[in-house]
Amino acid sequence: MRKSVTALLLSGSLLASAPLLARDLTVEITNLTNATYFTPLLIAAHNRQTHLFEVGTEASENLQAMAEGGDTSGLIEEIEAVNGVYDPDPAGGLLEPGQTATTILDLRGRATSRLTITAMLLP
Repeated sequence: MRKSVTALLLSGSLLASAPLLARDLTVEITNLTNATYFTPLLIAAHNRQTHLFEVGTEASENLQAMAEGGDTSGLIEEIEAVNGVYDPDPAGGLLEPGQTATTILDLRGRATSRLTITAMLLP
C-alpha cells in the first residue's frame, strides 16, 4: 500500500561556484500561507549524488518518518553520511503563518552543490 506523504519539499542547486567561493550560505524561509504551520524544518546543503527525496517516486522510510511524525533523525543521518551541513530546526519549533526562519550554513571544507529544505505541513 502506497502511503501519501504531505510535506513541503524543495530542492535546488547552489551556484556552481559556491563550493569554491562561498563560506556561509544564508537561508531565509517565510511562511506565506494563511493558516498552515511548517514543522519541522530541515535545511541541508549536500553533494549532488544525495537525494532526500525524488519527485515522482515513493517516499523513503526516512522521509515518511519526517512527514508523518516529525522525526528528522533519519534524514539527518543521510546528510551526515555524505559530510553535508544542516540546520535541523531553524524556526525553533513551529513556523507560523507570516513568520520567517533564518539560518546560516557554514560550507567551508564541504563539497556542496545542492540545497534541500523539508518541512511537514500542519493545517
